[in-house]
This record gives sequence, structure tokens and C-alpha cells, in this order.
Amino acid sequence: MARRSEGLHIRWRGGIAYARFTHDGRDFSISTRERDPRRATASAARIYDRIVGATGRTLPVGHPSALLLETLTAEWIADLEATHDTRTAHGYDLIATKWCDRWHTLGELTTASLADYQRDRLRSVSRETVRQNLVMLRSFSAWCVERGMLEEVLDVPSIPKRTTGTRAREVRDRVPLSDAQARRMIAKLPELGTTSTRHVQFRVRDWALVAWETALRPVTIARLRTPEHFEKGDRVLRITADVDKARFARELPLTMSARAALERSLPAMPGPIFGSHDYREHLEAAGRKALGRTVSPYDLRHSRITLWVREGKDLLGVQFLAGHKDLSTTAKYAHARADAARRVLGVRR
Repeated sequence: MARRSEGLHIRWRGGIAYARFTHDGRDFSISTRERDPRRATASAARIYDRIVGATGRTLPVGHPSALLLETLTAEWIADLEATHDTRTAHGYDLIATKWCDRWHTLGELTTASLADYQRDRLRSVSRETVRQNLVMLRSFSAWCVERGMLEEVLDVPSIPKRTTGTRAREVRDRVPLSDAQARRMIAKLPELGTTSTRHVQFRVRDWALVAWETALRPVTIARLRTPEHFEKGDRVLRITADVDKARFARELPLTMSARAALERSLPAMPGPIFGSHDYREHLEAAGRKALGRTVSPYDLRHSRITLWVREGKDLLGVQFLAGHKDLSTTAKYAHARADAARRVLGVRR
């Protein structure tokens, strides 16, 4: 039976809940990676039980190899937050979560286990994603060396040159939505949604309209604030480097539909326009009703960019709207198609 979570407190930082408690003379502050209060409470209790119940499970407490990986990565991320931007630290935090699911203590990070990790990851993600994961592991091990927890940096294996990994097809290879399909789906969305605690309402349909009209990443839309990025009467959306994944600061022209949706969503006081909420359930339900298929937040961005490219819109303009610093990234949306080839040659089927 799990231990009771006595002495456990939840503190919020940057919208993320942290489990805070004292055990065995040490203060712990570990991210739950949760924004929802109910899920955060359950996750915090699991973290507490795992750590309190893990003491002395293998090697004596205090032995470097017995140090809990979950605790170490939390401290590492906290240090990163002092020198890196919030998005980078959060991305590292998400990957570190996967490490903690695989390994329990620092001593389990061996040459053999790291090689197994590399092979397993290559079966599910691309070579570049695995490469980034391994770079993070080297950085983490260097941090452990600085603090005397490891004698030397981990021997993280390099990826063989001809290895490609596995391209994710589940979402990216789905048939893109047409403009008519997207608008039919958006019309089926509720005007408002509520958080799981029923304490906060958020605008669903207007969020989807802005996502479709601008093709912005969901995370960027969640970070939009008034008056910094948009206020009533504006004809452009001011994207600042701190809210964009590629740190591509720019002013985006807005359609009348996007402007109206943004103005309807403006809060009474300065602050987030939409904020961070989970729209997946609403999109999936509306997609099934309108199209007989589920729709994800990513589908809106991917489909809109693909549609612009297929319609022959200026590629540099599409690159600007999509926030791609490299034109080759935008070109990936120009999927090879037989009908496009016939148009080039001026021949019919």
C-alpha cells in the first residue's frame, strides 16, 4: 500500500505544479509536468510516494549511484532555468520525464543501458530526435560530474551515420483538411469550454478560428497577450521572439475573421488572450460530427500551410506566415502530387 503523502505541498511556477516536501533531511521540489490541478495533485502524491518509498532500495543512501534520477533531473532543470529560456528548459523537462520512466537511479545509466535506449528510440522517432536526446544526456552527465555525482561524463554512444530512425507518420501523413472541411468542423465547436475543475471557462471556437486563419503553432497562440501582441483595432498580430518556437519575431497580417475572433477573446484586463488549455477533446468531437474523423490542434496548422502551398501561394509569404526561418522547412509541405505535375506540363488526365 502506498505511503500517505504527509508533508507534501504543491507550489505553482510558470503554470506548472511542483511537488514540494522534505525527506531524509533533504528538500525536494519536483515538477509534476501538469497544469491541471486535479492531475497535478495525483502526480505529486505519486512522486512523493515513489521517493519516500525508494530510500535504500538498492545501494546505501548517499552513494552517488543510488541517487534518484527523478530528483537529479529536477535539480538540473532548475539550474537550466537560470541560464536558458523557459521553452528550452520545459523541452528538456519533457525529455527527462522519459528518462525517469526508463531508469530509476543514476547508477542505472550505463554504457549498455544507453545503447539499448538509443536503439529503442530509433525504432519510434527520427535520427535527429534521438541525436538531440543523446546531447541532452551528455549535458546532464556533465552537470553530474561538476557536482561530484559522477567521476566522468557518461559514455553516450554516437548514432551510426547511415541510421535514419523512424519517421512519425500517424499525424503528419493524414489527409490535410480543405478550407471547407475546416470551417465545417469549426462551426461544430462549442463557443466556450471549461477546465476539468469547472472553475475556468475558455474560448474554443475563436481559438480554432485564429489557429486556422494564422496557421500559428498552438503553443504560440497560448502565449499571446494583450496589449503586447494584440489589442482592439489592431490589423496585425505582433509575434515576439519569446512566444515563437523559432524565435522569429514578426508582424502577421490578419484576416477579418481572425481579427474578430481575437477581439471577442480579449480579456478585460491585460494578460493572456487564450491561455493554455486542452482543446483536443473538443476538436476530436467536432471532427467526428462534421467530417467523420478526428482532428488535432496540429492538423489545423499542418493543413493550412499545406493548402496555401497547394494553391500556389507565394512560398516566401507562406514561409513568413508559418514562422519558418528556413525555406526548406516550408517546402516540405509541398508534397509531390500527380495533378500538380499535369498542371506543370499542361496536360489532362
